[in-house]
Amino acid sequence: MSWFKLDDQFHSQPKVIAAGNAAIGLYCRLGTYCADKLTDGFVADAIAKSMGTSRELGALLDCPIPDTRSLLTPVRGGFLIRDYLDFNPTREKVLADREAAKLRMKHRRGSTDVPDDVPANVQANGDANTTPNLAGSSRPPVPLKKKKNLHTQDHSLAAPVKPVDIGDISATVDGLADRFQA
Repeated sequence: MSWFKLDDQFHSQPKVIAAGNAAIGLYCRLGTYCADKLTDGFVADAIAKSMGTSRELGALLDCPIPDTRSLLTPVRGGFLIRDYLDFNPTREKVLADREAAKLRMKHRRGSTDVPDDVPANVQANGDANTTPNLAGSSRPPVPLKKKKNLHTQDHSLAAPVKPVDIGDISATVDGLADRFQA
């Protein structure tokens, strides 16, 4: 799965504000389409028009702010999302990463059909029963303690509950009532 990445300041860029929410919704749909289909930022004219209105597309193509580039660039057959490849990986990179992940999983699962020339950075660290230290710290992660299941504990050694005499309880209640009234 690939992702469409946006700058964390995207929400406050003047050209984004000028385009409006509907057009920016279209922009996000077009960007995720490109990430999904691995088009390197290209959206065919028919796809763009099927996802948004001509007004929304116009807002992405025309930026009213002087000396500011628009969010989409018209090209033959469709549009390019401006700066898409500055923030998102290319088709080749995504496909190479997917292939590397397949090889890592084959190696990790102990498959014998992993090629001998698999690069070291693709091979998993450790054997199939270990988990890599994803946090990047020098210490291995500490395993969590298991919670006790109260429903399966052995209560055979617990003290037996002795029966309560109703007379004792009523005498206690009467005594408390007399003390409270005094």
